[in-house]
Amino acid sequence: MTIIRPYHHKKIIRTLLLLFGIILMGGLVYIYEYNVLADSRFQLKATKQKIASLETVNADLKNAIYKTTDPEKLSVLATESHLVLDKNPQYLNSNQWLSDSSY
Repeated sequence: MTIIRPYHHKKIIRTLLLLFGIILMGGLVYIYEYNVLADSRFQLKATKQKIASLETVNADLKNAIYKTTDPEKLSVLATESHLVLDKNPQYLNSNQWLSDSSY
């Protein structure tokens, strides 16, 4: 005589489905986290390359500024513009403000 217990099989099937679902969700979370990590590494590498290229551009700009503000070139430009180098310049200071009677 065979006794069929359908409810007993449902418990085993439910347990196996739950276990399979947990493993599937864990695998999906693992794949998602790995993709996020790989994307972050790629972005970090691209950012480092961009920083390196910007550093070279910055160095080129500094060289251009130093070439433009070279004292020899500025003195030539000053003589061409008929500017005179003042040996004893009188800068504005606080004593001039107090002694000035035009106020």
